[in-house]
Amino acid sequence: MNVSRRERETLTGPAAVGIVVGIFCAAFTVAFDSDYGGALASSSSTTRDAMLSLVAGFVLAFVPFGLVPVLVGRVRSGAGNKGG
Repeated sequence: MNVSRRERETLTGPAAVGIVVGIFCAAFTVAFDSDYGGALASSSSTTRDAMLSLVAGFVLAFVPFGLVPVLVGRVRSGAGNKGG
């Protein structure tokens, strides 16, 4: 899949925001687990929860504000048409 300069610019902003949102979600998850998890929260479950929060935060920011606009733009411009 070739990505044009315009599409790359459209994807860069949401990707950066998604990384920041993911980091905040992971930090909030670790803080919540340490405050309310008590003895039940193990290190591996906290790490797993933080990683899932990081990925979920990224996806929730990147997909609707980066990936969907690029795909809609490609469909509207007819980039998906293979016919002659």
